[in-house]
Amino acid sequence: MIRMIRSIGWVIGTILGAFLLGTAGGCAQVESRPEILRAWPPPPADPRIVLRRMIHSAKDFEKADFFSGLGRLITGGQQQTLLRPQAICLDGQERLYIADQEHQGVHVFDLKEGKARFFDQAGKEFFVSPAGLAWCEGNLLVADSFLNRVFVLSPDGKLLRTINRPEGFRRPTGIAYDAPRRLLYIVDTTAHQVCVFKATGEFLHRFGASGTGPGLFNYPTYVAVDKEGNIYVTDSLNFRVQIFDPQEKFVREIGNLGDATGYMAVPKGVAVDSQGHIYVADSSLATVQIFDREGRFLLAVGERGDGPGSFQIPTGLAIGPEDRIYVCDAFGRRLQIFQYRETQNEMSDD
Repeated sequence: MIRMIRSIGWVIGTILGAFLLGTAGGCAQVESRPEILRAWPPPPADPRIVLRRMIHSAKDFEKADFFSGLGRLITGGQQQTLLRPQAICLDGQERLYIADQEHQGVHVFDLKEGKARFFDQAGKEFFVSPAGLAWCEGNLLVADSFLNRVFVLSPDGKLLRTINRPEGFRRPTGIAYDAPRRLLYIVDTTAHQVCVFKATGEFLHRFGASGTGPGLFNYPTYVAVDKEGNIYVTDSLNFRVQIFDPQEKFVREIGNLGDATGYMAVPKGVAVDSQGHIYVADSSLATVQIFDREGRFLLAVGERGDGPGSFQIPTGLAIGPEDRIYVCDAFGRRLQIFQYRETQNEMSDD
């Protein structure tokens, strides 16, 4: 009996000691000021884009408390570790929502509170392939490309409703919400279309069809909307991004097949910052390319690799407050956070 009591005491002491060590490291990490890990263009040029932070798991930002630390020791923190981050959206309150296809769920990383949660189901149905996310009027939208539905969840993960096109989605992926116009754009990849809904989920219409000409798509994946209501669609297997005006009329395309700067191979995530710069994550080229409003190439960020600022199949990306750039490095198993730095001169590649 005495030996048993001593054994139990030793186990509790070990857990508590490990937790205290983890707490000390965690607090130091949260309180440290962000540094510039890499910059583009590199010195001595004036940097326009800087890498500020990399997140592999909740341990990279979590404010330690007893129960979260104890939970990580018991479970190994597996659900709080990124395995294949595919898409990301933000709610404007420093909470990041990250679709993880290997975990088959959505991470919620609260950077302000230093906490993490994980959703792996919508109601009684478990996610299989969460591919796209959007924040819409206080709720989270999750497109599951295997279940062929878009789920609307409350901030705490409660299923509110589902969104579907009349004949059913064939493979929903990217989602974008135009808040001023209260419109939802959902890419249906294998239908080669973009579906348009009201914010309430009411289907309005669709645009696009299979093809290679202006306004036609070949397996589109992601979509973004700028503050003027222009729509940006990554037309992945046409190796381009197509831009449409708020009335969904074709404006221009960016990109052609190639492996040089300004060209594209498999464009995925797309976003637009407050200055009108267009960011495109290319999974095959392992880079994020930046273009101006007219589609002129400005700068390439990153290359293939596992070091800071490098990528192994970048996919979804999002632009947050103050033009922070969040990029899902899917096979790098991390989220990389960059910052656009405004200068007197426009970004350029020279």
